Amino acid sequence: LNYFSPDNLDGKPKTSKKRKQRGKKAAAKYELPQLDIETSLGILGNILKGSYPASLSARDSIIKSEAAFTAISTALQSARTAAETIIKSQLADEAEVSIAKIRHIGNAIECYGRLLIHREAMRGEVPMRL
Repeated sequence: LNYFSPDNLDGKPKTSKKRKQRGKKAAAKYELPQLDIETSLGILGNILKGSYPASLSARDSIIKSEAAFTAISTALQSARTAAETIIKSQLADEAEVSIAKIRHIGNAIECYGRLLIHREAMRGEVPMRL
């Protein structure tokens, strides 16, 4: 429809609707950032022990989603495996294992325990063994 067309009775310019762009550029906009381990464990730790409504909502979403729960618990279990490897190797001296790495392993194991406790609490039954 042309602005000067006889069909344009109100005299306002008519605009056409633009199509939304799809493809790589639109998908790239929604990529999640890569976080370092300390930041990731800090965020997860706050979600698992926080009483803020956003933490409660995020925690419920993680536990209710089988894919999210599996991905997070598998990642946290790897910390337990790393701790076992360090303990079993009698060759681990202070030069090989940094304090930061030990702290990360401890934080991950704590988060794993909290995740399991929250999952059991949501089921509404008292487990015999975690």
